[in-house]
Amino acid sequence: GSAAWFFSGTNCSISTNFNYGTTDGVQLTHFNQGQTPPGGFISQSFQTINGQTYVLQFDYGAFSAPNVTSQQRMRATVVGNTTLLDQTVSINAPGNGSRYMPASFTFIGDGSNVTLTLKDVSTTTDSVDLLLDNVRVSLQNAPTIATQPQSRPSPPL
Repeated sequence: GSAAWFFSGTNCSISTNFNYGTTDGVQLTHFNQGQTPPGGFISQSFQTINGQTYVLQFDYGAFSAPNVTSQQRMRATVVGNTTLLDQTVSINAPGNGSRYMPASFTFIGDGSNVTLTLKDVSTTTDSVDLLLDNVRVSLQNAPTIATQPQSRPSPPL
């Protein structure tokens, strides 16, 4: 969901338009729609553990009009007491419709809180839009639950 995210700029918003496609659920974040300039971003702050390694994953994409294959770019930053991550990913629009690519980066917490920002840094927005879906952060090598807990009958008294 989008409830915990801060949106900045008039050129990024939540969309449920099925024409853009999604990689998870029915909502996505849509940047630079309607030929608006790039620069919109979403951000969220969350708690971390100092010294622990985290994995940031998201799906980024491009939507275009027919015969438009321009490149779209997204910058991912994580800032705690210092800048922990600063990476830019790019994708070319498919020329008709949308396509997504997965991204995965690690960072090490340097305190108790960080801010994740995902920003549109595309150089063109003519008939092409940047898309974002399925953002998640997890502890690297965190234990996973292989089976669901089972209840046991109480012993007789």
